[in-house]
Amino acid sequence: MVYERPPPGLARGKLAAPAWVVVLLGLALAAAIVAFFVLRHRRDKAPDSTLGPPSVPPSSRR
Repeated sequence: MVYERPPPGLARGKLAAPAWVVVLLGLALAAAIVAFFVLRHRRDKAPDSTLGPPSVPPSSRR
C-alpha cells in the first residue's frame, strides 16, 4: 500500500495557513498579553477617586 503524504511545512492539517498568518496570530497574542498586564498595572496604581475610606477593604488576593 502506498500513502501519498503532503509536503512538509505549515500548510498541513485541516486548517492550512501560510506562515505569515501564524506569525500574525502570534504577534496579536503577544500584544494582547502585554496590553492586559499594562492595563492591570495601571488599574492597580490609579488613585482612588472616592472621598473617604472605602466601604469594602481591598482584597489581599493579588
